[in-house]
Amino acid sequence: MSKESLEFTDKIVRIESEKDLPEAPISQGFTLVNKTGSWRNVRPLLKEQNAPCQNACPLKVWIQSFIDLLTRGKPEDAALEILKNNPFPLLTRRLCRAKCEIACNRKKYDAPISIRELEGFTGSIAYDKNIYPEREKPLSRKIAVTGNSESIMSAAYFAYLFGLDVDLYTTSPFDGLGLSEEEVEREISRLRNMGINIIAEGKKLEELLDKYDAVITDMGEVKDKLTFQTDNEKLYIVAPERKDFSRDLYFGKRAAKSVYQYLKGEPIEKDAPPPRSVSFNNIVTDYFEPEERIDTINTMQEAIQEGNRCFSCGHCNSCGNCYVFCPDAAISWINDLPVVDYDYCKGCGICVEECPRSVLILVPERG
Repeated sequence: MSKESLEFTDKIVRIESEKDLPEAPISQGFTLVNKTGSWRNVRPLLKEQNAPCQNACPLKVWIQSFIDLLTRGKPEDAALEILKNNPFPLLTRRLCRAKCEIACNRKKYDAPISIRELEGFTGSIAYDKNIYPEREKPLSRKIAVTGNSESIMSAAYFAYLFGLDVDLYTTSPFDGLGLSEEEVEREISRLRNMGINIIAEGKKLEELLDKYDAVITDMGEVKDKLTFQTDNEKLYIVAPERKDFSRDLYFGKRAAKSVYQYLKGEPIEKDAPPPRSVSFNNIVTDYFEPEERIDTINTMQEAIQEGNRCFSCGHCNSCGNCYVFCPDAAISWINDLPVVDYDYCKGCGICVEECPRSVLILVPERG
């Protein structure tokens, strides 16, 4: 056909029903018998991954998860997610250095998420509704935790959650942090209400070592900052550095974990380094719009609005992109999560490319 024979028109073609469509070959049946999964040499896999904020947090709060729960209208579940790793979210709201926000991927797009504010606001819900994490099965072992620092208060909290019976000896809890009497009483009341026996007096270490299965104290020199165990296997010395409040809380958690492993007769294992996190380059920013950061959060509406800015790096928040874009209809939606039917998935990788937050990855087939 020559160029001269081509004619162009600006006539508008309206398609109001299938009768207006041009002729085209279409299937009148289904293709389920054709299991295209046999063509595949790689497969998509849903794999939750760490985010930079999570890796930067000394307490390793699963930040993407609690923000996702909060924006779904589940503040109590979000609070529980925080309390698994952060015993005092209202204190960290004021005292934490917010390393999570420094590492936030959103900072490279417009502004970091107000994570510290979101955590503090969610923590206030936990305090108002007396929400506590579920305790491990009691171990029928009793320990003494003695001292006044934030590390000691954290150790008592986590030791109890691990299933140990705890007597907390403290005469001036949270000493040196500049807290008001009301703030101190608020936190101590929570420890008492969760089941920790608080004794407002001091005791000599020798007495405590004779009476209890193990002792955690902040008095003395720390010899091992990875386990906090001393030459006496019953004694653990943990002291705050007073440079990073959240890190001091982590020290208490680590000491409590060491005592728990010792009393269970297990080797005391050091914490593994955090895995690699999802980088900004792994985020498909086409699915996000620039939005102003909310610096102070006082209402649920503000919390949801700010939480919706979160990229949810490495965490599936059920956006549905993989389900929409799959050309083989090989992804089902079960319990609000994508499930791949590998009989029909041919490993094209479109779902992986269109996942905004790098939760889906491609892995080689084996065998």
